[in-house]
Amino acid sequence: MVFIHHMISAVIPAYNEEDVLEASSCALAGVLSRLSPLGWEIVIVNDGSRDRTAQAASRLAHDSHIRVIQHERNRGKGAAVRTGVLLTRGDAVLICDADMSTPPETLEPFLAELSLGADLVTGDRWDRRSRIERPQSRLRRVMGGVYAALARWITGISLRDFNCGFKLVRGDSARSLLKRCQSDGWTWDVEVIALAVRSGLIVRALPITWRQYDRSSVSPFYAAVRSLVDLTALWFRLRGAKDL
Repeated sequence: MVFIHHMISAVIPAYNEEDVLEASSCALAGVLSRLSPLGWEIVIVNDGSRDRTAQAASRLAHDSHIRVIQHERNRGKGAAVRTGVLLTRGDAVLICDADMSTPPETLEPFLAELSLGADLVTGDRWDRRSRIERPQSRLRRVMGGVYAALARWITGISLRDFNCGFKLVRGDSARSLLKRCQSDGWTWDVEVIALAVRSGLIVRALPITWRQYDRSSVSPFYAAVRSLVDLTALWFRLRGAKDL
């Protein structure tokens, strides 16, 4: 199936990203304008940030291609992604982190993968071809490996990296999947991929460049407990419905 796009949408969920949001969004805008001269948009969802992310986002909103949505309180990454994706209009929807841990130039091979028939393309940091310029801490890598193993067991899907923050989805599929996704927190990636596979969509993983930026104030213990709770809830949902 040949993928023909007239507009690319990008969704950036942002929580306490005042230091990186403007530079990252401008870099992404340059790539989008080159790859999609007929039309592009960036939807920034400020997820109840406690710093000056709202002010940074407001400055960006002076560009007619950029829209800013404000969550009055922090609702979680999954909720922010859902809000943004459901407002997109593009034939392809990119979901990426505000710090651009994966550089926006990565979008080009992901678009090519859609043209080859994929419906959802996600980055794979564990691929041997991936270029890890600034790795995560050993603790985060161990936690990520355990999380991925649990996600594989829950979903029966053999991906190595469910929650890489760089995903490209066909527009209609993205909006349909996020409308059905119930995860407000970190397990949204796992649920969306499970929904895509159950819907018969083609999911592919590509190697990426990755630069870790550790600015999180969340403790590793809290993150581990929250991830386990969220995955358990997802497991019950997947068991309870053949088609979510």
